[in-house]
Amino acid sequence: MNSHIQPHRSSSEFVKQTKGGGLSLRLKNQGAGATVPAYGLSSSVSGTVEVSKPEGVTSVEVKVEGTLFLLEIAGRGEDTSTLCLCKSMLWVKNRSEDTQCPSSLPFSLALPTTFTHAGREYPLPPTYESKLSGLPGFRANIEYNVGVTAIRPMPVPEKVKSVFKRDELSVFTPFVYYPRSRPSVPIPPPLIAHHSRKGFLEMPLQWRAFSSTIKAREGTNHADIETKIYLPLTRIFSMGKPIPFHLTFACPLSPAGMQVFAPLAPVTGLYSPRKHVTRIQLMRQTIVDVRDDTSRGTKDNIWRSDCIGEGIFQEAGSGPDWRSYNGEIFVSDDVRVSDFKAGGLSIRDFVVFSISPSDIVRAPFREMRQVLPVRLVTDLWTEDGSHVGFVSTAYSTPSSSEELGLAPELQYQR
Repeated sequence: MNSHIQPHRSSSEFVKQTKGGGLSLRLKNQGAGATVPAYGLSSSVSGTVEVSKPEGVTSVEVKVEGTLFLLEIAGRGEDTSTLCLCKSMLWVKNRSEDTQCPSSLPFSLALPTTFTHAGREYPLPPTYESKLSGLPGFRANIEYNVGVTAIRPMPVPEKVKSVFKRDELSVFTPFVYYPRSRPSVPIPPPLIAHHSRKGFLEMPLQWRAFSSTIKAREGTNHADIETKIYLPLTRIFSMGKPIPFHLTFACPLSPAGMQVFAPLAPVTGLYSPRKHVTRIQLMRQTIVDVRDDTSRGTKDNIWRSDCIGEGIFQEAGSGPDWRSYNGEIFVSDDVRVSDFKAGGLSIRDFVVFSISPSDIVRAPFREMRQVLPVRLVTDLWTEDGSHVGFVSTAYSTPSSSEELGLAPELQYQR
């Protein structure tokens, strides 16, 4: 089973306690053997606080907090934002009554689905960490934690009461927040290559074609190569399955051009893609802007781009002046979250189709790069809508692919 899609988690408790065991935090609905609690969209952080020695305790409070921290290295600044802050006073001693704190206190705090930053509302972002070394560089962290504090006044001499007023027992634990999402429609059936069409039989209601041109170098007397890459219309894909694509190269003005292009054509099979001239990759761009000021209409951010998936090719058909390929992009198992924007931090994903001749000076064709925005979701499409079991049964609905925005200028290592 792909590691993106976790099996249904049996209900168990996650327990964290103080060193002496005086205060324990027991969190419900966690996986057996979990090393860190996990929650999803619209989840509630619920459990029990246990006080082993309740005598003298005057109050018990539980708190859930989420923080976004951004640092731009080289003196550009930093920013810390509170994503959520939920508190609940579980028990307070009534001074007029001689009551004792209960040894067990249940609680439940609902996680918000949104947060507000600089007057704008955003969906609550997932747990995330990224950094870019060098100058300029950045650090970005989204962290969540839950903790409980019990107050017990200590009898102390009068002369030191101003210094030691109370004894606090506290226990905190980080947790991960991974909101789930899934596509609203399945991946369409694959396209079929036809000799009469010199490429694929197009199905515009299911697959969208993106055209580009590989320019012949001046003075070579070669014709340009026309390309079409096909992606499912929605461009919304599950992390747990390969992303399908189709690709056609055509040179209708000069069939000889395809022969010249042959050394640059995709290499089929599971070979090392880093040595290939033609590549289709899935890239993730992490963008940090401490100021998060769009009012000036200028870009003032730092970003890094990482390859999180690589495409493989299989020949689908060919003729004297055309050649077509089927392919799949395999998403890295390290990818756990979808794209998002939270204040000055944003994550975006793109399919990048590139032609990069090894000898740029002597190659008959110029470099070409085509960047296509896509969206990843955590779960697979299911016909009956049943969930596949991670932290929460709640899902978010991805926006239309038409809202993915313009393709940026990606910078990354080949």
